[in-house]
Amino acid sequence: TMPMFPGCEHVEDYEERRKCAAEKMLKYIYSNVKYPYRAREWGVQGMAIIQFIVDKEGNITDIKTKRGVQEDIENESLRIINEMPKWHPGVQKGIPVKVQFNLPIKYKLY
Repeated sequence: TMPMFPGCEHVEDYEERRKCAAEKMLKYIYSNVKYPYRAREWGVQGMAIIQFIVDKEGNITDIKTKRGVQEDIENESLRIINEMPKWHPGVQKGIPVKVQFNLPIKYKLY
């Protein structure tokens, strides 16, 4: 099973739990993102892709930018990932394993 963002432990069905965890993660990201002032002033929009590993204990490690838009947006994306709560680790054949993630974070001015 893939690692999951916390908050959906009560959901029994795996697919429903996975969907719930994805929604919780997006809610976490977009409720915590602070659009960087300079990026807002310059009208910078786009998608940053952040790569990280969920280790055997559910910790987020090895966080780096896979694709950036602008330096301030990259830094904000890294901050959000660094502050994420501990996840439920991935499991293979009953054993917790580390799993790499690529997470896109979209920045759009309204």
